[in-house]
Amino acid sequence: MAPGPGFEPRYTAPEAVVLPLDDPGKVVWCLQNIGMGEGGQGAVDSVLGWLGMVELPAFTLRRNPRSRCVRLAIYRDGRFIVTAPMHADQRLIERFVREKAAWVQEKLAYVQALPPPLLPRSTKKDYLMHKTAAMTLVTERLAHFNTHYQQVFTRVCIRDQRSRWGSCSRRGNLNFNYRIVLLPPSIADYIIVHELCHLREFNHSPRFWALVAEMIPEYRECRATLRKHPLRLS
Repeated sequence: MAPGPGFEPRYTAPEAVVLPLDDPGKVVWCLQNIGMGEGGQGAVDSVLGWLGMVELPAFTLRRNPRSRCVRLAIYRDGRFIVTAPMHADQRLIERFVREKAAWVQEKLAYVQALPPPLLPRSTKKDYLMHKTAAMTLVTERLAHFNTHYQQVFTRVCIRDQRSRWGSCSRRGNLNFNYRIVLLPPSIADYIIVHELCHLREFNHSPRFWALVAEMIPEYRECRATLRKHPLRLS
């Protein structure tokens, strides 16, 4: 049975959010409706009957008092989260999910086919447990490589970063993800040298990569490894 004549659902088009694959804690794709439809309860019942035979994909429902629409989000780690207003009718939520079932399955299949993460999911406890060891590793390897580069930096910080292995500020501050201590030594060295070289070349120009290659000639392989095996964040 087709939707009733008075029903006119209004939806945004699927939006592909371009994000680094090393940040699975964030949305890869998001789809939301911008209106629950018009035409009265009879039209809604008609649509629900029409969609009754469509299999409902499994999802986690989150009610948000600030939400004004139903939102479907596919995450890098395979989670399918549906966010809805506090008092949205459960049937209307399921209707929207059923209508977009093919879209959901397509996106879930994509993220499930991605390569496994280099590291397991971590917690705040893991950060506290490994922070000191990460600082020891980073300071020792910085001292080692800086005998060659002779760069001056202001301070070194170990952080629980969600989407970066490291960063360098124009003030000379070097920040590193505590998970660096869990990486293979060659990959950890690449990250440390990468940020150290940004003190001289605050860009990713050929000059920057030539600088990195002075101590990490296999830097391309290291970059490929980090791209192939994304972080899996909590």
